[in-house]
Amino acid sequence: MFSVDLSIRESDAHVVVELRGELDVADAAGVAAALAGVLARPRQAVVDLAGLTFIDCSGVTALMQ
Repeated sequence: MFSVDLSIRESDAHVVVELRGELDVADAAGVAAALAGVLARPRQAVVDLAGLTFIDCSGVTALMQ
């Protein structure tokens, strides 16, 4: 069961990754993999964290990779 919701929107100039809920050790690897896929695209990426209610150190690490 995931405690974070991840959605991806694309436009001509950039890709927006929106995270909602709680990002912790249970979801960190999945978020890191999704972000790696987004960053492989030729557009700029924006990660919207406004919808996160909690993030632990593993979540922060997933964002930094």
